[in-house]
Amino acid sequence: MSDSIIDRFNKQRAQIDEDRKLAELSTDAVIEAIQEILSHAYGDTGGSKRCAAFILSLWDGGKYKCDLQDLLYTDSSVHHQFLMVMDFLHKTNNQLYTYVDESQVKPIIEAWGDVFLVEQ
Repeated sequence: MSDSIIDRFNKQRAQIDEDRKLAELSTDAVIEAIQEILSHAYGDTGGSKRCAAFILSLWDGGKYKCDLQDLLYTDSSVHHQFLMVMDFLHKTNNQLYTYVDESQVKPIIEAWGDVFLVEQ
């Protein structure tokens, strides 16, 4: 059975409300989320590996690839941070390097770069 016009309207309205909430994210909250992800990526755990994949792929997606399905196996708080960062970068039309410098990414490249490096 297909949705009624009212059901479709309510779904669209809920999506618009959600988009507004996400658009109201402060830059400070996103920078904090990026810092948390970076902090995890400096480690040596399964979660660290996933955070490193996320950061490296956003840093240079042509060079480092991330398995999106693998990102589903993170803690809820980290998963939320991934989504917040992605949504913010999309909505502001920015890149990760706007908020992260090479010195922050270099240790991640040294530790995890070979794992996610695209074969040339």
